[in-house]
Amino acid sequence: MSPPDGILEFDFSATAPAASDLVLQVITPINAHLELADVDIANFWAPGVRLAGIRVAAANNSKTVEIVPRDEAIELSRKSSPRAVATVVPDKPAALSFEADIKPMFRPRDVNAMRAAAGFDLHNYEDVRSRAALISERLKDDMPCDGLWPPEDIKKFDDWIAAQMPA
Repeated sequence: MSPPDGILEFDFSATAPAASDLVLQVITPINAHLELADVDIANFWAPGVRLAGIRVAAANNSKTVEIVPRDEAIELSRKSSPRAVATVVPDKPAALSFEADIKPMFRPRDVNAMRAAAGFDLHNYEDVRSRAALISERLKDDMPCDGLWPPEDIKKFDDWIAAQMPA
């Protein structure tokens, strides 16, 4: 039975490191490749029911790729072919949370500096929530002292504030 949106879904999963392993809080790009050789896109699910796209979902977000027949892809190719090309369709971003999105942006050195200088913990939800507006101002002006956050990280912090600061 085809899904209502015609999109084939996959779950991307990984094994978390053991508690005893050294874990660095870094963002690692992940790539996935799916090749559907000689697939009848127009009749994928059933006669007359086309494959509309592919979605790969992870724990906190997903990426959807729309399947577009080559003859419908205006600037992608001048040749007509039964094969399909994929175009990225932006997904609704996952909801931000303190634990998954905000806390990891504060480095241990930032946490230690704020504990010593101001008496609050940047890895404590209540401490950050109660000072969020001030932290946002400082991030745009002079914090951290060894170099400001990139604009996209400041925007993420401000978006988290605008979303009512979910834990």
